[in-house]
Amino acid sequence: MKLIRFELRKLIYSKKFLYLLAFIIIGIVGLFVRNVLFQEKVIKEEKEQINSYQRQSYWLEDSYEQQLIRKPNDEEAKERLQLMQHISEALRHKAELIGSPSDWREFLEWDNTFMTYVLAYLDREGEFGINKRDITHKQAINNRLLEDNISPEHRYSISMPLFLKQMVDLFINLGGLIILLVLVGDILVYEFENESIKLLYTQPLKRTGIFVSKFVTVCIVYFIIIGLLFGLASMLSYTFGEKGTFQYPILIEKHQQLDFITVFEYIFQAMVTTTVTLFLMVSLSLLYSILFKQTLFMLFSVVLTLFGGFALFSIIPWSFMSWVNPFQYLLGEERIIKQIFQSWYDGIPIIIALTILLVIITWRRIKTSYI
Repeated sequence: MKLIRFELRKLIYSKKFLYLLAFIIIGIVGLFVRNVLFQEKVIKEEKEQINSYQRQSYWLEDSYEQQLIRKPNDEEAKERLQLMQHISEALRHKAELIGSPSDWREFLEWDNTFMTYVLAYLDREGEFGINKRDITHKQAINNRLLEDNISPEHRYSISMPLFLKQMVDLFINLGGLIILLVLVGDILVYEFENESIKLLYTQPLKRTGIFVSKFVTVCIVYFIIIGLLFGLASMLSYTFGEKGTFQYPILIEKHQQLDFITVFEYIFQAMVTTTVTLFLMVSLSLLYSILFKQTLFMLFSVVLTLFGGFALFSIIPWSFMSWVNPFQYLLGEERIIKQIFQSWYDGIPIIIALTILLVIITWRRIKTSYI
């Protein structure tokens, strides 16, 4: 315990840790301020999108009217004109309702109406500024929000659950890997580089105790960082944003079908899969520290192993690979959103098993290592 406390104090009071904390705090505050400033921008962009669709629908209406003047009995042109008139009507209602929070249900209903007619128009081999896949996804989200009576949010949301999701997305898409690698990647190899390991080996300490203290210190620091991320993000969004709901639906692809999980489930799955992956990275870093005893080469080897493994397993098409691929959560968001042939938790057992194996190998190596 004394060695763990010593390692923890040494790391926490280091300039690197303090600079990293400052960077994280500035990053979270900056992200929230950006979201606050972009609230009007979102509405402006959506108005511009509706205006773009309206210009397209009016032009197509005029084209079909001209075509019917030349060929009054053209039934196909009549059907397309009628569909385009319905599309234009739905767009007019959307334009009137946009930016009115109290009318969100009516806005979503008209949005669904608009997309239903666009889909019918596309089925008649027409062309419009939105594809069938986007329509299917958007209608599924709209219907779920209406069913759950939850008002829609956008990508710059300031509600606590959705802001936490934004922060989590940054963390699981390499953010956490970079933070932990920079902070504790050299926690053991540094002892070899400055030869302080000689002093540690001469102390009445078990060599394995040195390794255990390093590993436990990394785990504690990791959870300190997680606490800071969630604590600060929650405080900012709850105090200066909106309460929101953790039942907000997140659209995913599961077993080749569209499905939903709540934002709470998304955050839970993201943090569990990323945490086990980062502990795998830590165990790999400690092993390479023993083997190479040089920081840059150790870091390069860790990165090469992780991303080389990720690339290698990505090109293997077999569905059961999700059970044996320990690198699949490096880009965590994509892995959770697209559970096409697998479940979100498939890779956890192999990662835990490989982490334990690396810890045992490192344990044995440090017991027999030479200075």
